[in-house]
Amino acid sequence: MSDFWNVPWAFVAVAVAIVISAAPFGFARSTTARRKALDRLAKSVNLAVPTARDEDERIGARLATRERCIAIGGGLGIVAAILASFFVPGFGDYGFASMGVFILALVGVAAGAAVSALSTTRDLPSDVPRIARLTTPTVRDYLPRLESVSATVAVALAVVATVAAIVTATTTMDANIGAFALPIVITVLAVASLVGVALVSRRIVERGQRAGSTLELAWDDAIRSTALRDLIGVPLILGFAGVLVPMVVLIEDVPLRQPYTSADNIVAIVAMGVVGLVVLIGLVVAIVSVASRPQQYYRRRLWPLPERTATAGTGSVR
Repeated sequence: MSDFWNVPWAFVAVAVAIVISAAPFGFARSTTARRKALDRLAKSVNLAVPTARDEDERIGARLATRERCIAIGGGLGIVAAILASFFVPGFGDYGFASMGVFILALVGVAAGAAVSALSTTRDLPSDVPRIARLTTPTVRDYLPRLESVSATVAVALAVVATVAAIVTATTTMDANIGAFALPIVITVLAVASLVGVALVSRRIVERGQRAGSTLELAWDDAIRSTALRDLIGVPLILGFAGVLVPMVVLIEDVPLRQPYTSADNIVAIVAMGVVGLVVLIGLVVAIVSVASRPQQYYRRRLWPLPERTATAGTGSVR
């Protein structure tokens, strides 16, 4: 029974709510609810709602598939976190299980977004003309530079922080390197995810775009951009965790001694300072990112026309 309480159920509930909120279109049951969800999404990505029935059905089908994949992936991630709380030794040490729930949920969401983006390109009916663009977009056209650079920097800092923590603990404190098993795993996963996301993102962008109107092509761009931003969140949060977790291990394992200027105390103080600094920088970057409206980044790169002026067959891009 004690294992039951090793699971951070409150955080599990919050993670479930976040996954559901990330897929409003997929969870909408009635036509009215789906229309409201589509309207909110259209405002978020700065596009017009499709008015032609066939176009609306094609875009709606892609959105529904994407959000079902997100929900399934996020749900599997949460289940994995619950199982890890029961069966993985050390998963709940220092309260890391709470962080693990959100990390695994995010990984699941990103995996679902990738599967959807790689598998939902649909053929157009034979009587629908195919719209093409003159230039070929790249990953930079869909992914804000702030997010890609932040992920790379976070992963690099995770490597530095983990190595520095291990060296400090084993040389200054005579600690067992086994205490850093979780930080090492997180850092390795952060590096692997950064490489994997770069490869998958390129695959997504290289896939053909089959659109019957300019508006449908713009929606395809919006869906791609959202998928790439979901993916880059994985190395970003793993890198962030890879900096914090080794510092927390250092803080928890340092025995505070007299005098307060002893080497162990200085290590703990420096580690706490690093944690505070990383959290502060993370908040600043998050605020700047949100203020830049990253969900409309692709629009500024690929559709740099004045709002409400770009016509698109059955409707305007906005």
